[in-house]
Order: sequence, then C-alpha cells, then structure tokens
Amino acid sequence: MDSFPAIEIDKVKAWDFRLANINTSECLNVAYGVDANYLDGVGVSITSIVLNNRHINLDFYIIADVYNDAFFQKVAKLAEQYIN
Repeated sequence: MDSFPAIEIDKVKAWDFRLANINTSECLNVAYGVDANYLDGVGVSITSIVLNNRHINLDFYIIADVYNDAFFQKVAKLAEQYIN
C-alpha cells in the first residue's frame, strides 16, 4: 500500500463551550478517525477522557465516514454537560 485513501470531508461541526481566557496552547488534542459503527465508542471514550482530566484543556476532533443528526445532538449535549 503506497498511500492512504483520500477522503472528502463534507460536514464540519464545532462546539466551543470554553470559558473565557483559556490558553489554547496548553491543550490536549485528541483525534478520532472512525467509521459509523464506532461513533458510540467515540462518545464513551470522550466522556471518560473528560471525567478523568478535568484539570486539562481538551480539544476533540472526530473524522468519520458518515454522521447523523442524532450523533451531532449527542456530541453537543456532551460538550455542554462537561463545560469547564
């Protein structure tokens, strides 16, 4: 295999519930590249990371082959629930 397959990103959603004056240079970035079958697992993983690292600024990036509105609603609720 010479290269990774090209993907086309057709949807971008962002939620930012950070409090003012957060230094984004001191932030743990976590990225997921998954298919639609693992989106629930991503939610579980993000919840665990947030609950066990409340003292760290966190940014999450999720790249998947398919998204649905229910998933976006769950992520928005999760982001709002665990605001700093």
